[in-house]
Amino acid sequence: MTRIKLCGLTRLCDIEAANRLRVEYVGFVFVPASRRYVSGREAAALKAALDPSIRAVGSLWTKTRTGWPNCSAPA
Repeated sequence: MTRIKLCGLTRLCDIEAANRLRVEYVGFVFVPASRRYVSGREAAALKAALDPSIRAVGSLWTKTRTGWPNCSAPA
């Protein structure tokens, strides 16, 4: 079965579209260098408007000595 995730959501209208489309996942970006960055407070407000059947995930980066490896975690 195909599952759909919309990532980089930053606006209430993005959440409303996800709710209408009945996607399985939405993603928030918590990387300040990204143009899709949202703060924890902004993500919480957006998630509050999300249909409870849709799971939210977060994209996080942790800086290491060699650079910025990407990893994902539940929001």
